[in-house]
Amino acid sequence: MVRLSLTAACVAAIAAAQPAPADQVELATGSRLDARVASEPAESRSHVALESEYGRLVLDRDRVARAVNETPAEAEYRRRSPSVSDTAEAQFALANWCRDNGVAEGMRRHLARVLELDPEHAEARMLLGYQQIDGQWMTRDDVLAARGLVRWKGEYRTPQEVALLEQAEQAEAAALAWRNQLAQWRESLDGADRDAARRAEESLLTLSDPAATAELLKLLADEKTPQVRRLLMKSLGSLGTPDALATLANHGIADVDPDVRAEAVDQLIASGRPGLAIPFVKALRADNPFYINNAAWALGRLQAASAIDPLIDALVTTHKRQVGNDSGGDSYSVGFNPATGGGGTFGFGGGGPKIVAKNSRNPQVLDTLVHLTGENFQYSKEKWRAWLADQQVAQDIDLRRDL
Repeated sequence: MVRLSLTAACVAAIAAAQPAPADQVELATGSRLDARVASEPAESRSHVALESEYGRLVLDRDRVARAVNETPAEAEYRRRSPSVSDTAEAQFALANWCRDNGVAEGMRRHLARVLELDPEHAEARMLLGYQQIDGQWMTRDDVLAARGLVRWKGEYRTPQEVALLEQAEQAEAAALAWRNQLAQWRESLDGADRDAARRAEESLLTLSDPAATAELLKLLADEKTPQVRRLLMKSLGSLGTPDALATLANHGIADVDPDVRAEAVDQLIASGRPGLAIPFVKALRADNPFYINNAAWALGRLQAASAIDPLIDALVTTHKRQVGNDSGGDSYSVGFNPATGGGGTFGFGGGGPKIVAKNSRNPQVLDTLVHLTGENFQYSKEKWRAWLADQQVAQDIDLRRDL
C-alpha cells in the first residue's frame, strides 16, 4: 500500500468539495473532511487512516479530532452556507432554514451574525432567547443575574445556595478522601509490615482534621477488635470536635468493654472542655442500671462534685420490665420494696405478660459519692440528703461571714 502524504492544500481542497450525506472526520483545526476512519496502519499507532472519494489518506493522529456522522440536513447546510450573502436579511433567512431543518448550531451561528449586522433585529433577538425589559434586550441569564441569581450546574440559584452547595461538595470530597485514608491505615494495623502499622497508629493518634470525624465514627461503628477500639478512642480525643466528644461520652456510658469505657473517659478528661459532666448526669436517669453505674464511675473520674445531688437520686433506682409470656399460662416475677431496696414479695401473673417494677441498688453510684464526699451513708437517700443540706447551710454561713 502506498501512503499518501496529505498537504494542507489537499486538505483544503477536500474540505471545500461539494458535500453529500456521508461520514465525516473533524480535524483539530475545526474543518471537516468527507471521509471515514479506516483501519489503523499496523506499523504505527501515531497515525489514522481515512478513506474518502479521493482515496486512502493517512494523517497524524493529533490532527484528527473526532469522527462525525453528518445528517442530510447538515450536509445541505454545509452546501448552502458558503454562498449566502453577508447581510442581515440573508443571514436571517438561512438561520430560519436551519431552525426548520434541525441544524441548531447553524441557526445560532447565523442569528449571532444577524445581530452583529443589525443589533436591533427583534426576531433574531427573540429566537436567541432575548426579551425586552425597560427598553433593553436581555437574555434569561441577564434577567436572572439582575435578580441576584447565578448559574450553577445548569440551574439558577442564589449566591448563598451556591456557597452552601459548594461547601457540601467540598465536604463530600473530603469525606471520601478520609474514608480511603482511614481504610488504608486500618488495613496497615493488621498488616505484616510493622513499620507501616506503626506509622498508621501514629497517624491515628495525631489526627486533627475535623473533616475526618464522620468517617472515623463510621470506622469505629464497624470495629470489633478491642485494642483498635481503644486506639480509635484516642483518635477521637485527638480530634476534639463536638461529635467526637459526644461519641466519647456515649462510649464512656454504654460500651460493653470496660477498657474502652475507661479510655473514652480519659480522653474527655484530657480535652479539658467545660461541661463534660452533663451527659453523664443525664445518664443517671437512664432506665438501665448498667448505664447508671457507668455514668457514676465517669463522674467520679471527672471529680464532678456538682453531681452529688443527682448521684443521691440515683443511689436506688426503679426500673420497669415486662415478664411472663403470651401463652396464657402463669408468669412469676419478684418484686422489691421501694423503701428498703430489698426483696420480700412475689407477684403472680397469668394470662399474658405483665409489667413489674424492680428497684436496683447502684454500687458504683455509692462508690462515687464516697469518693467525692469522704462520707458513707450507704443507700439511705434520706441521710445523704440531710448531710448535703448541712453542707449547704454551712456554706451559706461561710459566705455571710465573708461579707
